[in-house]
Amino acid sequence: KEMGMPVIVMAKTFYDPREGKPYAVITVDLAAENVTKPITDIKIGKAGYGYIINKEGMVVAHRDKTKNFQLDLAKLDFGKEIIQKKNGTIEYSFEGRTQFASFQEYPALGWIVALAVDKAEIMESISAMNVLFIILLIVMATFSLVAGVIFTVRLVKPINRIVMGLSDGSDQ
Repeated sequence: KEMGMPVIVMAKTFYDPREGKPYAVITVDLAAENVTKPITDIKIGKAGYGYIINKEGMVVAHRDKTKNFQLDLAKLDFGKEIIQKKNGTIEYSFEGRTQFASFQEYPALGWIVALAVDKAEIMESISAMNVLFIILLIVMATFSLVAGVIFTVRLVKPINRIVMGLSDGSDQ
């Protein structure tokens, strides 16, 4: 609280092996931004991003810092599904955009790390690949046709010579 930013407190208890009672606790305070930065700095394509939610559905880290600890995904249908599944992919609408998200639980902290990308951006890539595939298909078909014609002409030419020779021989 004194730092003016969210912190993550990690603690480890050490137990006496003989009695099984705790004899020491070590704690560390980490600036949340340092822990979450590798996820929030992710950029996928033009508008894709990473975010982290806790087990209750509260956004812990997002590239839009105004959503941190303010946006509760547990109140949204897709958020409930992410919390329930913990691992997987989902298609959902959020803030007027249809998005795909892939997410996985990080059990040590009870967080779920998600990567989201706009469906339109993915479909744009698929459309570009379809055009490339069609062009490649046309080029291959044309090449096959030309190769087939050349092969046929080369194959038929000697046969035609033999037929002509036999015709000439039968005329004598």
